[in-house]
This record gives sequence, C-alpha cells and structure tokens, in this order.
Amino acid sequence: MIGHKKFRTYEEQAEILIQRGLIIENRERFNKILENFGNYRLGLYWHPFRDNVTKQFYENTSFSTVEALVRFDEALARVIFSAVREIEIYFRSAISYELAKKGPEAYLSQDCFHQNASRLKKDSIITQHQSWLIGLNKNLARSKEEFIEHHREKYKGHFPIWVVFQVMEFGLLAETYSIMTWQDKTAISHKFNLSHELLESWLISLNNLRNVAAHHGRIWNKNLAKSPSFPKRGEITCFEPLLDFIGRDQWKRKKIYGLLCIIAYLLNYINPNGDWREVTARLLQQFPKSQYLKLDDMGTPNNWQSHGFWRHLPP
Repeated sequence: MIGHKKFRTYEEQAEILIQRGLIIENRERFNKILENFGNYRLGLYWHPFRDNVTKQFYENTSFSTVEALVRFDEALARVIFSAVREIEIYFRSAISYELAKKGPEAYLSQDCFHQNASRLKKDSIITQHQSWLIGLNKNLARSKEEFIEHHREKYKGHFPIWVVFQVMEFGLLAETYSIMTWQDKTAISHKFNLSHELLESWLISLNNLRNVAAHHGRIWNKNLAKSPSFPKRGEITCFEPLLDFIGRDQWKRKKIYGLLCIIAYLLNYINPNGDWREVTARLLQQFPKSQYLKLDDMGTPNNWQSHGFWRHLPP
C-alpha cells in the first residue's frame, strides 16, 4: 500500500507548522484560513519561506506574511480575469466580423478558412476544421442561453456566425484565429500593429492563463504552460526594455510579468481610457515585503515601473 500521510486535524496541522518554526500570531484566524484553503493549497504559498529538505521555516517567518502572499495572488487573479474577459469579448466581435463577410454560415465550410484547416490533425482521422466544428457544437449544446434556444426553435438549429461566437469558449476562439486565412488574421492583428503570428501566440497564452485564474490556481510565480512569443528587436518600441531584461532567458519568458505587459498593450487599443494599467501597477507595488520573496520570481525587473506599459501608450 502507498505510504500516504495520515489525516491530521486543523489543530494538529497547526502544531506541526509551529514546531517547524512558523509564527502564528492569531491561532483562531489561522485555523479559519486553514479550513477555507486547506493545508496543501496553503503549502504552495509558504513554500518560499522554508527549507525544501528539512521543511523548517526560515527565521522570523510569520503566517501573516504567508497570508499576504495569498491575498496578493487572489487580487492578481482578479485583475487578470477582468482583463482577459475584456480581451475575449473584443476578439469574439473582431473574429466573427471578419468571418461574417463570407456569409452567415460560411464557417461550416473549410473554404472559409486557411487551406491548412483541411489537413488532418496530428494522430487523428479528422481535419482541423472538423475538429473545430466538433468543439463549436459542444459549446452550442452546453449553452442554455435564450437566444440559442430561439435559434434552435425558429431556425431549426441554423446559427449565424455572430450568434455562435457569443457562446464560444476562449480556447476555441484562439483556435478559430489560428485556422483563419492570413488575410483575415492580418486584418485583425494590424489594428494592434502586430504580426498575425505574434497575436496568435498571445491568444493561446492568454487562454492558458485565463484557465489557471478561473480554476483558482497559483499565479504569481507560476511557470506558464504556454509562454507567449515576444516582438523582435526594433519591432515595438515599448517592448524594448522588457526584451533587454528577458534576453534569451527561457525562465523569464515563462513567468507572468511578460504576459501582464502583453495584456496592458492589448488593452491600450481595446480600452485606452480604462484603468487596468493603474490598478495592476498599484497591485505590483503592494507585493508582500519579505526577505524571502522577490518580484523577480514573477519575472518582474526591478525597474518595472519605468516600463511604458504602465503608462498610456500612443496607439
């Protein structure tokens, strides 16, 4: 039988942590937070404060600092989720607009997309377009929206492109962009002064980040499963300081800060009068103070406040 750890009550878990050097200022509050989050999840946040081998906490580590890190991560998830929601809504509109030019139900045909959409998916017997349609039909089948029921009844299940995009998940939205013709992709990406290859990479990375935030995963020092591509040198001026910092360091490319900069860049075009940049900058300034924590663990440079992303950028 596998030797799993045995069950411990909240009080027993607290005693073990105290024995390992964690300072718990308010036992009642600690027990409540432990009950709300669970030992294993909290362990993801006190990990930076203890020795990986001995499991002993570093000197003067208090639970209040661990909790501050938890609250910072929660706030970070909220600002990310609100931004990605705004980005998702924009691209639903932009992509459906380009495809609608070819006809309300042209999306049902592979001819609406790039020729690569007619190729078989890797290790599959269906094409990329067929796979995309299967995903789309799943989105429609799950929807309980009144307008979807209306089209089922009145139009016998025929849905124009501008309707289906209202229930399309972000992952499928990113996939839609990836199989569009280069002309259609470029019509959208040029509004952001981006290549379509770069925008495609960003949408895939943003979808991955959105899923982590939506499922309450740890974000602040996470290695991104889908790290985004970045502009080439001299391509976009505001990215130059970030490129100086990242260089060819793959570790920095997988951290959250670069994607926060990408979000700020996109929102500057989508909603230039919004306050997301200011809210996020204030949050970064509130990063918990501890000798065992560094903003660098987020892939954030010391001079991040001088980066143009956190000020209004001219389109």
